[in-house]
Amino acid sequence: MRRFLLSGFVLLIFLFWACAPKEAKIEILSFSVADSIRIHDPDGDPTNSWLGGSDTVITWDSTLFSIKVKYEGPAVGYLDEIIWVLKSPSGEQIKTYEAILYPPIPMEDGQIRDLKFYISFDNKSAYRIDSLYDDTLNYFGIGRVTFYITGTTYAQYIRSDNISFDLKFIP
Repeated sequence: MRRFLLSGFVLLIFLFWACAPKEAKIEILSFSVADSIRIHDPDGDPTNSWLGGSDTVITWDSTLFSIKVKYEGPAVGYLDEIIWVLKSPSGEQIKTYEAILYPPIPMEDGQIRDLKFYISFDNKSAYRIDSLYDDTLNYFGIGRVTFYITGTTYAQYIRSDNISFDLKFIP
């Protein structure tokens, strides 16, 4: 009788563990991005500072970002936002950019998708990278970009791990 109760108890625990809801997660399997982005001076005068200019001279330049993403979860999940953070070579945060994915991208358990986005940067942030990189106004610098994706299921908010890469800003 004891042996029957013990084996029943072990079976019950195993079933409880096996049937427990799976926690959802987003995994970035691979990515590719150009190693540089061309930033242009909006007024064509390299002797002045973008930081001192008005907001009307802000321009945006972008680079194609390809990513392979895997979703694991108990139910359908949705990728709904991408976030990329521009940092200086020393790790100082310059600016956080975000883009809402609309409509959200549905993903099923085990599904892998190849996604492509244009991630953009404004010239004021590029100038900040330039001034921190070599203390000259030559519109060249290297920044560190940290990127992640967020999503949701019916019951939870999910976030991928961070990936980071260096990005050259060139005139």
